[in-house]
Amino acid sequence: MRIVLLGPPGAGKGTQSNLISSQLNIPRISIGDILRVAIRNKTPFEFAIKKAMKEGRLVANEIIMTLIKEFIHSLTHKKGYILDGFPRTVKQAKALRIQKIYVDLVININIPEKEVIERTTGRLVHLASGRIYHQKYNPPEILHKDNLTGELLIRRIDDSEEVIRKRLLIYKKQIDILIQYFLKWEKSGDCLAPSYYCVSGLGTASEVKERILKILETQTNKRNKNTFSNAK
Repeated sequence: MRIVLLGPPGAGKGTQSNLISSQLNIPRISIGDILRVAIRNKTPFEFAIKKAMKEGRLVANEIIMTLIKEFIHSLTHKKGYILDGFPRTVKQAKALRIQKIYVDLVININIPEKEVIERTTGRLVHLASGRIYHQKYNPPEILHKDNLTGELLIRRIDDSEEVIRKRLLIYKKQIDILIQYFLKWEKSGDCLAPSYYCVSGLGTASEVKERILKILETQTNKRNKNTFSNAK
């Protein structure tokens, strides 16, 4: 199954995409991770990405699409994938269609703004692996050290409260339009259109995971029913 997980910063997209990736045995594609790898590998996009992150802006569509197209087309896994936090805009969603990168399911993880600020400003990251900790909710065993390697954890430049608030403003402007795009596409009857669902991101990671798994079960049953009907 090809899945998109949407949601504001700190909604738990990374946590849930990792959990669902393990559950379904399909790869997780995190745009944030792809961008950070592009920076770490000093690609031609390095400075443009760093500047956008520091200023709380979205990275240019051209850069995003180039990186994601290369990544998806390099996958040998055919069972599906999870797109973590992408597309963020209608333009990006349309670009995926143009590139014939289709998805079956769009899940929007929703949490209040106050929760967004608390979750994101407390994050600590191990850059090499992408492992994420939180000062309050998921602290490392040793202060500011990764549990597995003992290497230093950092606070990302795009996780300051000022930057997060800027990102939230951009997100709010984009998400409603994007949701309407997916809903309109779904209602069009196009067999390639994904199904859209919204789920609460409040509660424990396990609780949110169970909500998402119920949606996946519903979607799987729906697809099986359609396949059976078409076979008649």
